[in-house]
Amino acid sequence: MLIHKENNPVFSQAFLVLTVIFIFATGLLNLPFTISFVQDTKTYLMLLFSLITLGAYALLSFKKKSLSVVLNPLTWPILLFLVTMLISTFIAPAYPVEGLLGLGGAYLTLACVALLGGNILPKNSAQILIKAISLVALINIVGSATQAVGFGPAQALNRIFSLNLPTDLSFSLLGGSLISLEITILGLVGIIWHSMKNKKVDMFAALIMPILIIGLGLYAWSLRPAGPTPLRLPSLLVSWSVTLDTLRAPKTALIGSGPESFVNSYRQFKPSFVNSTTDWALIFGSAFNLPLTLLATTGFAGLITWVWLCYRVFRLFINGIKAKESSALLALLALTFAINFVLPPNVILVFLQSILLAGVIASKKDKYPSIEVGNLNLAITSPHRMLEAFANQNQVKGTNVPAYLFSLTLLSAAIFGSYHLVRAYRSQTLLLAADRAIQKSEAVGVYEQQQQAVNLNPYLDINRRAYALTNVMIAGALANKTDITDQEKEQINVLLQQAVREARAATVLDPSDSQNWQVLASVYSNMIGVAQDADQWAVQAYVNAIQTYPTDPNLRIGLGGVLLATKQLDQAISVFAQAVSVKPDFANSQYNLAVALRQAGRLEESKNSYQQTLALVDSSSEDFIKLTKEIESLDKEIEKMPKKASDKESTQTNQKGELPVQTNSITEQQIETNQAETVAPQQDIILPENN
Repeated sequence: MLIHKENNPVFSQAFLVLTVIFIFATGLLNLPFTISFVQDTKTYLMLLFSLITLGAYALLSFKKKSLSVVLNPLTWPILLFLVTMLISTFIAPAYPVEGLLGLGGAYLTLACVALLGGNILPKNSAQILIKAISLVALINIVGSATQAVGFGPAQALNRIFSLNLPTDLSFSLLGGSLISLEITILGLVGIIWHSMKNKKVDMFAALIMPILIIGLGLYAWSLRPAGPTPLRLPSLLVSWSVTLDTLRAPKTALIGSGPESFVNSYRQFKPSFVNSTTDWALIFGSAFNLPLTLLATTGFAGLITWVWLCYRVFRLFINGIKAKESSALLALLALTFAINFVLPPNVILVFLQSILLAGVIASKKDKYPSIEVGNLNLAITSPHRMLEAFANQNQVKGTNVPAYLFSLTLLSAAIFGSYHLVRAYRSQTLLLAADRAIQKSEAVGVYEQQQQAVNLNPYLDINRRAYALTNVMIAGALANKTDITDQEKEQINVLLQQAVREARAATVLDPSDSQNWQVLASVYSNMIGVAQDADQWAVQAYVNAIQTYPTDPNLRIGLGGVLLATKQLDQAISVFAQAVSVKPDFANSQYNLAVALRQAGRLEESKNSYQQTLALVDSSSEDFIKLTKEIESLDKEIEKMPKKASDKESTQTNQKGELPVQTNSITEQQIETNQAETVAPQQDIILPENN
């Protein structure tokens, strides 16, 4: 263990410049080359910076002929947090790619940049980092203000790239009003704290503080309930309920099911009362705050290590205040952790948190020792000469080979990771190109672009889903032709088989995602009448989808539609009735139930459902007119019915006029068994051998 020695000042200053560049780029740059380009740009830049940090540390270690890490109060919490995130990202889920390209990658970036970047940054980087964050907040505020007057970032992107971005405060360079508010608070607090510590307000602070205060009010006004972009977060009660349900299994309670798994947990464990609120159709990707999100996705291991790190940060901050030595950088770091307790995580805040951690560690290099692995003394000595060697204190020759090998290993890992990061980003650009081809009705272009996307990143289920649906779409277009050749029939068969294979591959990649099962069910539904037992496979896929999202009425409507199409009227009625019970004020559920009852000849009950549907539809809409006509037509059918049959049918309703739900429904029987396997032909799922 050695006292830390300052790194090469030129190398450290160059890394500081690179850090500032990435602060500006990650905060303000938005490359419209992917579907979710705002989030994707910031995520991929953050991941790229972590790999650059790893490579820079490897090069510096190679030059120094040793590897060193500063041992300060934050080192062990960060290191343990890194270990738990690696376990949760790579071991908890079946495939880690989705987590690596989301919050899992953000958490790993935090640990990597903090541990390694703190050894590279110069000690006096605090002021530059604070000014960089403040300038990002300032530019973002100016961009939001110029959008209001008719020409800002949104208008520019719309003109240059033919986009349709909103020009109000729902779009900002940072990604939205909430993130803009958080970064504005950081910039303002950093400037104020730095000015208080220096006991003077310099020209930079005097110019920037009023604009930051205005921006703070602007974004707070925007997020109010009646504002342009009202804040939409899962409530603390809902987040707590979902989190508790995820902790039932010992494995998920310990290490979670993956950093990006909250969206699946929310679908599966969303309380039923949420369906009576205006947010019933929203799917949240994180809980009310970061601690609950970590507990639900990374288990107690992730939460405990994060709380330990948080405790060490606050302790350093409080001790610094008592000693009157607390820096503005440490104040901002403590503020980011405080924000984590009241708001959900986001990529920008985690990225800035990692840089602030690195800056705090760098600023205290000379106060803490470091552990250093460098020259190793090696010698080959026979047993009978060992005592003589130690007695004479013979010097043995040292070697730097282990340090060189470890440095090259880290550098290779950085290059390998960058290569696959570029491939992943390229696959997302191809999905956008496929979407544009869909708008132009270029089926061949859609097919080729999505096929390339799957080849570049076969471990992302969204690629598989999109490709499966495209195969079905092209097969349907061929099947609708009047004169189909034998070659086209064979092509339809190949396309349908490929659609099934890709959809099933998506369910293998993430069996907890209801969207994967829904797409598989859609593929099978399109094969009804073409492939034997396709209706059974579609039913089972819908059942699996309902298992992973039991409070979604649309899934039961889809299942009921398959049963209705295959003339299983009693089962269809029961499933539609369940959809009504899941969300009674959903017009689609009531309407489909009315149609099924009408086909079953239960006209009085059908009329009752029609009338309930009518009460849920806007009286000025076309649907209202259509429903009125259908009710009039139904009344004529009822009038033609024999009176005895009508009376007998009316006894099937209860005293409240409600439809009794059958207890032998498909979903009740199969969901209760908790079966997750599809009744489908045994086909090999084509996935690459290596993960």
